Amino acid sequence: MNLTTVRAQLESSNPGEVAAAAEFLFERAHISHIRSGENKEQMRRDGAIPVLFAALGSPARGARFHACSALSELAFRNELNCMAISQSEGGLEAIVEILNADDVALKEDALLVVNNCAAFCEDVCTAIVSCPGMLDAIKSLVHVSAAGASSVAVGIMNCLSRCSVVQQVLLHAGVLEALLPVVRIHDSGDKHEAHIARATMAIANLTEGNCEGVFETVDDRNAALATTVKILSKSMKGENWAGINFAPYSVVYPLSNLALSGDNKEVLMELGLADQLSQLIQEWKLVGHQSTQTLELALRITENLCETQNCQASMRAAGMMQALDAVLEGTRGQNVRVVAQAARILNKMTEGHVAFSMGYHTRLGVQSPLFQLDELIMGKIAKLAFGCAAITPIALHSDNEQATVAAAPDERTARLNAALARMQHSGHMLGGGSPVRGLRRMNTLL
Repeated sequence: MNLTTVRAQLESSNPGEVAAAAEFLFERAHISHIRSGENKEQMRRDGAIPVLFAALGSPARGARFHACSALSELAFRNELNCMAISQSEGGLEAIVEILNADDVALKEDALLVVNNCAAFCEDVCTAIVSCPGMLDAIKSLVHVSAAGASSVAVGIMNCLSRCSVVQQVLLHAGVLEALLPVVRIHDSGDKHEAHIARATMAIANLTEGNCEGVFETVDDRNAALATTVKILSKSMKGENWAGINFAPYSVVYPLSNLALSGDNKEVLMELGLADQLSQLIQEWKLVGHQSTQTLELALRITENLCETQNCQASMRAAGMMQALDAVLEGTRGQNVRVVAQAARILNKMTEGHVAFSMGYHTRLGVQSPLFQLDELIMGKIAKLAFGCAAITPIALHSDNEQATVAAAPDERTARLNAALARMQHSGHMLGGGSPVRGLRRMNTLL
């Protein structure tokens, strides 16, 4: 690939040549190209990114469109390119200009550049939120009638919300208030479900999982949780869903927050999250976007869900014991922290039932037939019953077996209630479950 010639075309005064050169770069950077990864690296090294940003100032719409497409594809699954894009002088400002212009379709393409940068490189999130006018421009597009632009705008907020460094900036900028009406839009189809799920995930990240009062009905909340679990399954298979390529990390991060809620825990278990977590942990490899963090978060969710005997039984039935054993082997590049985390969960999940423990007790179980068996046989019984030969003290009872004391309202609840109150006062809350009119659905990336 001769980038010298392509760069000369990008700098041409002929808008047609500029558009053709930008389209050429897009096609060779696209994931479908056999040398996509190598081409992206070469384009960055040879200085294609600043020249593509310069093309955004072309009077020809085709040149601007293909330049946006090339930039978003360069950022897709390439952290170094994301950093180069965010650091390009005047680059983000050029995108803001497009977002504030009148061409709604072109706005979607410009948003994809920001979305992919925030999705695949957490370090650029600070640059994005610091760019003058960027957050206001994205917020204004969350509720536009063009569903494509709205979907990507919500996707950007979801990606940014995973960066702890900028979460307070997002809250102060009113991002939470902008996202809350999205989950109350009534429509149907995969793309609508994905739209609601991404808004839900962003809200969960910004409120640490507190979704109380966010949805109009319990059914709406359960539907959003079901979609999130479904997205996790698609992401683990590497499948595109609703025009979006989700990475497992982008789903387990908000799930780790959603699983903090007692109400959500029960629903998530009913939706089969245990099976998804077990498969993710069992098949995990030290490759892909945020792979180490993905395993840590999956284990965090598992540990959080294993507080009751019922949940532990579901986890064992899903094959979690074997998955944890695979982590403990430490042969796939797991760090010490992850191995210790898996050992802690395994210890919690092998807490035996009272009858089994007492039957092997030297004093209380002396009359039990179990007491006559040697340790080898008892170990085999324990493995069949609990998935592991280790026996430790009994697990906690579930909430419906043992009364619990309601926790006092915390900062997350206060933060969400304040946002809801401001929305109601300003009239932004959708009343009566009315759908937002005029939505069109288009394909987007992560």
